[in-house]
Amino acid sequence: MENSRKIQMSRTQDQKGFGFSVKKSNTGPHHIGFIDANSPASQTRLKLGDLLFQINGMDVSNMSYSKVIEIVRNEAK
Repeated sequence: MENSRKIQMSRTQDQKGFGFSVKKSNTGPHHIGFIDANSPASQTRLKLGDLLFQINGMDVSNMSYSKVIEIVRNEAK
């Protein structure tokens, strides 16, 4: 995880999500595939192509795509 950085984001209750999508990888950690303009994600240092290693301290680097999506969606509730 050389050159890794921790990204923190929050949202207001009127925002439905964080404003990013996760793209599936078959060979390693999943990564950021889209960042919505004017979203909580766009207000951070998150970049397209960033690899997902952890979500709230939980290692997701080897999790299935569906499990990672489930975790992200649960965090957005």
